[in-house]
Amino acid sequence: TQAPTAAPAQAPTPAPTPDPWLSHELPSSAPLFLPADGGDNRACRGADASDNSHAYYEVFTGVTDLEDCKKRCSKTLGCQGIEHRRSTQRCEVWTRNGGIGTTRQVQGYTCLRAVVSKGGWKFRPVDGGADRTCRGADEHDNASGHYRLMRGPNSLEQCTRACEATF
Repeated sequence: TQAPTAAPAQAPTPAPTPDPWLSHELPSSAPLFLPADGGDNRACRGADASDNSHAYYEVFTGVTDLEDCKKRCSKTLGCQGIEHRRSTQRCEVWTRNGGIGTTRQVQGYTCLRAVVSKGGWKFRPVDGGADRTCRGADEHDNASGHYRLMRGPNSLEQCTRACEATF
């Protein structure tokens, strides 16, 4: 009888090649992403709810989550926002002049506007900053013309960046 021979060793599984879109750090000027018309179950559109020209966005497939879609926007010149659908792993990076004009209700989609700081602003705390609220001419002046209410920023840093990008 023949002596048993060892089974050939299997070659190790190579490490996956990193996606070049996601392999480097985001710049410090990475956009803040704010929900467009609530964001969830919203598809991005141009001038009106039926305006969905393919010229407005670049499509990426195999994008499993919203964070990866945001990273692709951060690395795309002129990105105005993103539309992502998790179930199909599809990411649209919107570059339309004028940005995302409106949205349309579509189950399973998320539409976010990218807000990039224009810089040049210097925020200073008033009366120490803590436990203070902003007013106009006097402590009772809270006219709506003095501010723009933004839903989405949930930290002072995000609120500051959204403000910088607005003006």
